[in-house]
Order: sequence, then structure tokens, then C-alpha cells
Amino acid sequence: MEKKDFQAAIGKTFTVTLGRKSVPLTLESVEPLEQIQGFEDAKKEPFALIFSGPNDRPLPDATYAMTVDGHPEEHICISAHNRDHKCIFYDAPFC
Repeated sequence: MEKKDFQAAIGKTFTVTLGRKSVPLTLESVEPLEQIQGFEDAKKEPFALIFSGPNDRPLPDATYAMTVDGHPEEHICISAHNRDHKCIFYDAPFC
């Protein structure tokens, strides 16, 4: 998936399957990232995905196979960066 595909998936649930269990992550936003010094001529614009997931099923920082309606499985590296009383927020940078 590319940035435009992820933007079209905002609000959708990405499913992380862990053996017999699954964890739903909602794509909250697609945020722009600053260009990395030395890669200014890169054709791809860097961005980060921001997901929210359930507080009762935290995921360690890792790469997970995720599926979302209408798209093939994607391997996305996520890292928890915030938490509130409802959910855990994860980010996934694409540079």
C-alpha cells in the first residue's frame, strides 16, 4: 500500500493476527514526516501511520502482518508511543 491507499483507509480496522488471537488496530491518521537529510531527491514522501488499539491487549514494538478489507496482507512495524484511558496509540513510519 502507498500513502494514498493508507489515507483512504483512515478509520478502518487493521487486524493483527497472533496465532489464534487477533488484535484490531484502527488507523487514526496518516501524518507527514520531515524529509531525511541526504534523501531530499527521493521520490517518495515520508509519512507515519497512527493506529489506536485496545488497552487490554498491548502489542510490543515489532513488525506484524496486518490485513484490512480489500487489500493484501501488509507487514508493518509499529511502536507504542502514547496511551490514554481508552486505548494505546502506535505509530508506523514509512521513509
